[in-house]
Amino acid sequence: MAAVLTSVPSEAISLPVVDVNGTSHLFSTLYSTDGHNQQTLVIFIRHFFCGSCKEYVTGLSKENGITPNELSNSNKRLIIIGCGQPNLIEQYKKDTKCPFTIYCDPTQKLYDAFGMIRTLSLGEKKPDYIKSSFLSNVAKSAVSQISAGTCMFQGGDIRQNGGEYLINERGDIIWSHNMINTQDHVEIKELRKILVLD
Repeated sequence: MAAVLTSVPSEAISLPVVDVNGTSHLFSTLYSTDGHNQQTLVIFIRHFFCGSCKEYVTGLSKENGITPNELSNSNKRLIIIGCGQPNLIEQYKKDTKCPFTIYCDPTQKLYDAFGMIRTLSLGEKKPDYIKSSFLSNVAKSAVSQISAGTCMFQGGDIRQNGGEYLINERGDIIWSHNMINTQDHVEIKELRKILVLD
């Protein structure tokens, strides 16, 4: 079992992530806020065609999920990082109605630095955030991938799992969770408690 991280790994600080415009940013700039004492929830998703992660981000983006206004009022922010190519970010935001900034790490070096695993295991229990059946999710993922046309192989590593990290501006990890299977994001109601939004 990997050790629990108490701060952003040194190798992750200077690793790049890419935004929707193809612009590269150091990972450390995503949580550094120049003395504003802000906390940043970084959600690492799986590949951009993953139906389960799409349901998760859609749930987060709903009014009863987590809203940017709530986060702003509590001096927190939320960003999402995927492992596919940046040209898929815009469509992903549309599909999920996501109001949060999405970046990508196509090299998966950031995922590796945080000790996130690769597996296709579904786990034993379907979480509350997944409303569709397994077969429906597989079908939606396939349709989404085929609809991407020439970009259908740019969604990212289908074995790569993600996780959630709450990081303060100094790079201290306040709370974290790494997925152990493809349906193992932390439930949205639990995230709300961790972010002290309720």
